[in-house]
Amino acid sequence: MSTNSTGSSTATDPSTRRSKWLSGPAALAYAVAVAGAIVAAVASPLGDVAVRSWLEEPACPGDACDDKNPKTEGCAGAESGTFIPPDNPADLRIRYSEDCHAVWGTAKRGHKGDMVTVKVTGGAERSAVIAYHYDVFTRMIKVPDGDFSVQACVIPKPGGASTFKGYCIDADQDTTWS
Repeated sequence: MSTNSTGSSTATDPSTRRSKWLSGPAALAYAVAVAGAIVAAVASPLGDVAVRSWLEEPACPGDACDDKNPKTEGCAGAESGTFIPPDNPADLRIRYSEDCHAVWGTAKRGHKGDMVTVKVTGGAERSAVIAYHYDVFTRMIKVPDGDFSVQACVIPKPGGASTFKGYCIDADQDTTWS
């Protein structure tokens, strides 16, 4: 209800009101912007990885994952387990993807120049150095079905900003992967 200039009340039909900001050209511009953002997100490399991880199996199960990036191959998603030991100043982790049959190492609280290594007993070894920010992950190493043993180490850069001493952690197929 509203009051007109003579003081009497008149009913206003809410369906006749139109939102000025979402009408005509504004609505079209909004729709085009939303559609463009969705297309850009899916077409980008990150969007490609996200879509692949939701819709498909990993791109590289088994031997094909060896020495590849776990994020771009769809191995770093929900199917992965992480081993995080206590008393861990650099937040060193061993990641394992059962679907990809691969492991890799990560450090989440290092400094530029610190290095992470991961080695599968009887298999390959990979390393990665923190180039910027505070974290890094190695490329994957394939692991066999069944028994495997893996060791990850973090080594601070000599004279660098990290104050912890280098250390290693170990895991195997029986580790509780969370």
